[in-house]
Formats: sequence, structure tokens, C-alpha cells
Amino acid sequence: MIGRRAQNSFSSASLAGAVFMFAALAGFVSTAQAKTKFVTFTVVDGLPTSPTSINAKGVVTGSYGFSGTEQGFVRLPDGTIETFQVPGALHTDPTSINIKGEIAGRYADSGEPSHGFLRKADGTLKTFKIPHDNNGDNPVTVNSSGMVFGYFGRGRTYYGFIRTKNGTVTTVDCGRTFIMAGNDLGASTGNCVSGAFVRDPDGTFTFFSAGESTNPLNINNEGMVTGTIEPQEQLEGFLRLADGTVTLFTVGQSNGTTPKSINNDGTITGNFDNGGIASGFVRAVDGTITIFDPEGSKGTFPTSINDKGAITGQYADQNNQGIGFIRFP
Repeated sequence: MIGRRAQNSFSSASLAGAVFMFAALAGFVSTAQAKTKFVTFTVVDGLPTSPTSINAKGVVTGSYGFSGTEQGFVRLPDGTIETFQVPGALHTDPTSINIKGEIAGRYADSGEPSHGFLRKADGTLKTFKIPHDNNGDNPVTVNSSGMVFGYFGRGRTYYGFIRTKNGTVTTVDCGRTFIMAGNDLGASTGNCVSGAFVRDPDGTFTFFSAGESTNPLNINNEGMVTGTIEPQEQLEGFLRLADGTVTLFTVGQSNGTTPKSINNDGTITGNFDNGGIASGFVRAVDGTITIFDPEGSKGTFPTSINDKGAITGQYADQNNQGIGFIRFP
């Protein structure tokens, strides 16, 4: 599949003067099936296991259990699994783990909207609530300094938030704002009424469009952003470099390519529609795409890639049971 490159970057001050153009991407983007090393695991037999994040040390976090009753887990590189939950919570949903082993996520009590938590590597757990929210808090990333990024609901709209390690919260608002990821430098990405954005640590917004319905999903420490566009109801992936250059890509002839995570080298993982069944993919820096599935998978859903190229996620086995996996390059 030949990729496409688009140039579209503008600050809030230069929105009216933005110029969009496409150019052919040098080189050929190929797809290939490959067999690599997989480790598969469940936390409790018979319950779905849903990994969400893997750090540079290979520690994985996520949840296990059926919807509405999930609890959290941490899996160490030696295979040891520790479970945890916010005391009294109906469900505990970890979303991100940093290099220090700190985990951010959300939890909910009976009849209450979700709120955030931050768990240290030693198991110490603190909960937090964004002031004046009433529709729930949704932490999505914890960076290496313990800064938590996410979004929350208030009234009929949503706002982004950035919470420092000492508990100071900055509200981010450019109209119905969703922060979808943050990096170790304090930059974040997401979308709002004004469009898709990258927000610098100093609060400066850069708005951009990779195409129709641009939806940023992840950002690395180099400022590269990946996510989806949806032209004619067909999901395509994009990679936006820090200089504003945007490359669009699809896996094979898929009508549904969904990048989920990008590491600091610019390697991307996600899933795509492989003839009606979801398969995983990894896209190298040079644009080469490799398709993968754990053996026996009826649907593969990668969620996170670390700087060593290890990928975690969930696949459905022949009984449609959700199984966790780690794919090693």
C-alpha cells in the first residue's frame, strides 16, 4: 500500500492561513505475515483479561473481569501477576503505566461517576476527583514524572485535564475538549471544537487536520502523533511529525485501520479489519507494515508498544474469551 503524505500544521493564530496538500510518500509500504514470539496469559481462568499499557521495562497493566466488575492487575516480566482494586469500588480500570511502575486509571462506586486513581509501584494507591466535575474523570496517561492526562465531564460538555504529581490540576478548554494522550515532556494531544491539537507544556495549542474527522490517539516524546481519520466512513491511520508533516496509511485493503500506540522511535501498533476479523499490525519507521495474530486468534487488539518494540493487548480465542498477550519483536 502506498502511503500518502499531507502537510497541515497551524497555530491558533494562523488557522485562517492553513494550507493542506498531499504528496507521494517515498518508498513502498508493504504488508507481511510474520511469526514472532508471543506470551499469552490470563489473570483468572474464565475471566477476560484486557491489558492496556506496557512500560519500557516490560511491566504490563490492565484489567480483568466482565464489564462493570473489572479489577486491575500488574504483570511483571517474569510472569508474576498482582491484582488490585480501589477499596470499595465496583470496578477498577488501569489505563497507563510509566517507567517507574506508577499506574493511572479510573474507578467507579455504586451509582457514582468514575474518578481517577494513581497507584505507585509499591502498591500505595491514591484516588482523586477533578474539582467541579459531575460526569466522571477519565485519566488516559501517566508520564514519567507522575503527571496524569485525561478528560472529565461537567454539565453537558467535556474538558481536558493535566494533574501534576503534587495534585495541582490544570483544566484544558478549547470547546468540548478531550485529551487522549500525553508524553514525558508534558505535551498532550486530543481534539476539541477547534479541531485536533497538540498542546505544548506551556499551554500553546497547535491545531491540525490530517483529513476528515481527525482523531489523535497517542503522542510520543518526539512530538509524533498517531490516530485516525474517517473519510467516507472508512478509518485510515495517520502519523503526524513534530514539524507538521502528516502521512496517511492503511493496512492492505482494509476499510478500518486504527493505530493505538506509538513508541519513541515512531513505531506504531494497532488493529485493522482483516476480512471481517480484527488483526494486529506494527508499522516501522520506514513505513513497513507487519501483520500479526497470536495463534488461534479470532480477533487481535493491540493497545500499547514500548521502546523495545514489545506490544501488549488482547485477543479473542476460539471460545471468544479475552486473552492477554505480549508480542516480542
